[in-house]
Amino acid sequence: PEEDQEAYRELFAQHVENEETKRTFPDGSQIHMATADGDRVPIEIRVTTVEFDDRPLIYGAFRDISDQLAYERALAGLNDAAQRLFEARTTGAIDQEVIQSLTSVLDIPLAAIWRYDDVEGVLRPVECRSPDGTDSYPALRDAGPDDETLWDAFVTGETNIDNDVAPEGSV
Repeated sequence: PEEDQEAYRELFAQHVENEETKRTFPDGSQIHMATADGDRVPIEIRVTTVEFDDRPLIYGAFRDISDQLAYERALAGLNDAAQRLFEARTTGAIDQEVIQSLTSVLDIPLAAIWRYDDVEGVLRPVECRSPDGTDSYPALRDAGPDDETLWDAFVTGETNIDNDVAPEGSV
C-alpha cells in the first residue's frame, strides 16, 4: 500500500541483511499487499540475495497468508475453548462452551445439543445458538427413534448434516 511505502522499504532493506521470512513490521503490525482493486491482503516476504552475472541480485517472494492466518486464529480459538472446557464444572457449562465454540470459533451458523433422557428414552434439547446469536431459533423439540437424522446420529455415533431446517420450522 502506498501509505506504507517507506516502512516497506526499510523492512526490505533489513531483509537483505539477514535473509529471513517476515510477516510483521518491527512494531508487530501485519505486512499487507494492495491488490488491483485496492484490497489489502496479508502477506509474508522472503528476501534472498543471489549472484547473477557476477553481480548481487536481490530477490523477494511475496506470499498471501490469508488462509494460514485464519487457520491460526481458529487453532488459537480452539485452544482457548479446550481450556474453558477443561475448567467447566457442570454439564450446563460444558454445553454452553461447546455451542459457543461451534458458532464463534468454527463459524457454524446453527448449533444445538440434545442430551439423552434415559427415563423417557428420548433426546432432549438443552442448548442452541442461532445465526444471530440468540437461543430462540429454531423451536427445538424432543427426538426419539422416529426422528431419523438426529436419532441415527445418536445411535450410530456418526455425524449427520441436515441442511433442511426452515427458519419458521422446528428441528
